[in-house]
Amino acid sequence: MATLDQTPLPHATWQASARAHFNKAQQWTMPYRSRRAAGKMHPSHDFVFIYFRFAPALLESWHPGLGVSFEAPKDIHGYNEKYYTREGHTLYLDPSKI
Repeated sequence: MATLDQTPLPHATWQASARAHFNKAQQWTMPYRSRRAAGKMHPSHDFVFIYFRFAPALLESWHPGLGVSFEAPKDIHGYNEKYYTREGHTLYLDPSKI
């Protein structure tokens, strides 16, 4: 894929967005995990996790969206190059890898 024609999101900016997303997602994932550990189930809230086998960690994971690059150190966790392409100090979600 060609180089993106925009300024990448600075590390501090996207890290703040990722933390906010994680905290908001945990409003749904933590109760599910607690119920699951207790052997209980909510008939509608747990549906997406059980029927679709959607891992709570996937809901908690943030990414900037298609066409947006972000500054990232080489050892960053959770953004592997299976789906992302690295250009220098930036990563972006690569449609050819999805």
